[in-house]
This record gives sequence, structure tokens and C-alpha cells, in this order.
Amino acid sequence: MKNIKNKTQAFSLLPGKKLKCYLVFCFQFLGIYGMAQQVDSLKLYKDFLSVCTQYQVAPLQLRITYNTQTNLVVNAHDTSTVTGYFQLSQNGDAYMRFGEMEQLVTDTLAFWINHTLKQVIVDRNVTDARNRIKMYTGGFSSDSSIKNLVTMFSANHSVINSKSLEKLEILSREKLAYTDQSKRSINVLYNSQTAEPIEITTVRRTLIPIAQEDSAAFLNKYGRHGATVSIPKVGLCFVREYKGVYTYQDIGHKAGLSMPLKLSDYLVKNNSGSFVLVPGKSNYTLKDMDLTD
Repeated sequence: MKNIKNKTQAFSLLPGKKLKCYLVFCFQFLGIYGMAQQVDSLKLYKDFLSVCTQYQVAPLQLRITYNTQTNLVVNAHDTSTVTGYFQLSQNGDAYMRFGEMEQLVTDTLAFWINHTLKQVIVDRNVTDARNRIKMYTGGFSSDSSIKNLVTMFSANHSVINSKSLEKLEILSREKLAYTDQSKRSINVLYNSQTAEPIEITTVRRTLIPIAQEDSAAFLNKYGRHGATVSIPKVGLCFVREYKGVYTYQDIGHKAGLSMPLKLSDYLVKNNSGSFVLVPGKSNYTLKDMDLTD
């Protein structure tokens, strides 16, 4: 106690001018430290967006596999695997084949083909079409807002192993009712040397009320896994998870490659300037969005 008292007295005996300078220095230091902490806290979000967007630079050739999973299978669409190929040229044209669907976007026109339904759709809204392609790749738009990410998600980072394998994860700040689980999360597994994604997993959680007669069976099967929650005036609910896993098999940037699809493969203009199907595609139907009410 004596030592503490002596130190306090010594501090109080500092001339007023020196004490003032000392305090100013402390506040400046704390301010700079606080700013540094804020910058560091944004770095995870910047890294997340960088990994999810920088590979999209043209020219681009991308092959992925998309797998859907859920902890409660209700129909055939709950679990599926689809392969996709995407191509972006330096002149801005974009191509996608995702399962049985193809799409080509130019500077003035977008058209896509559903091979299952045998349908060709023409649209002049190229902005929506380009955004649709980005959605199917699992990536984000390059103009995604860091401010929105910070507001809606928390972020963390981890090193998986010493072979440049790292993970970034964002978790929605909004929690599922009566749980500590985030409603949404996105995990990005990536190569830290190339900053390219290896796998992106999106998770969405919802609550499903369970009938009273089924409660015991659900508790027995899922209760130990944290997939059930009791809600007042509602009863037992099941925490259903929907997962979408994008696996990036190949990312290339070769220049000069032609698009796998051309407008003339399916469409030609008639004498009145309207699009019609080419003779070899008469088994398809044509829908022009500009002519749809």
C-alpha cells in the first residue's frame, strides 16, 4: 500500500503542463488504437468479399458442383447434385450451363434455354440476367456493401492446415427464435495463396412446429443434436437446416475462347424483326419477355 501511495503522490506532483501533455498523449494513443481495432474488424469482411468476387474477373472459365442438403428430407429436391459451367468473355458476354438450363447474355440481349421443358426465353433485361449468373456461381456481386455485411453478419477466420487452407465464416446477427443459432451463415473454404474459393457453403435455418403425437419421436431422434426447441404456446419445434454447397473444381482465365452457345443456334429474326426458332429447334417453344403482358 505504501508503494502505491508513493506512486500516486509522485504522479500528482507532476507540473500541470506536463500532466496535461501526458493526458493528451494517452487520449491520442487510445484513439489511434481504437481506429486500428476498427480497421482490423473490417478486414475479415473485406477478405470475405475479395475471395468471393475477385475470381470473377474476365476472361473466366469456371466449373462447379452444387449440392443441396438438409437434416430433414421431405421431397426429392431437398437433396440433389448439379454441375455447372460458366464463362465470361472480355467483351462482357456471359454464358452459363447449370444442370439442364443454359443462358447467354450479351450487351443488349439475354436468352436462356430450359432443356427439360423445351423452352427458349428471350429478355432484354441484361442486368438481372448477369446477376442471376453470379447467384448460380455462389459468389457475391463485386459491388456488395461491406457496411451491409457488418450490419447483418458477424465474421470469423480460422486456419485449417499449413497447406494454405483457410476458412472465413459470416453468421447472421439475427438469431432463430428461442435459440442461439444464426438464421443464416456462409462458410468459405479457400486457398490463401491464390485467394480463390475451394468450397462455399450456405446454411439457412427455419423452425417447423411438430405435432404433439410426433414430439417424442423427434426428441428421441434429433434432441441430442440441438435440432429441437420448445417454444411457449407453440410446443416443440424442429430446427430445419438447408445447406447449399458450391465446390469449385476449376477456375481458369484463358483468353480468346468462343462461347459454347450462340444466339443463332436457336433463334433467327423473321421479316418483321421478331425472333423465331430456327427450323432444327421446332420441338422447343419460344417466349419473348417483351411481348408478355
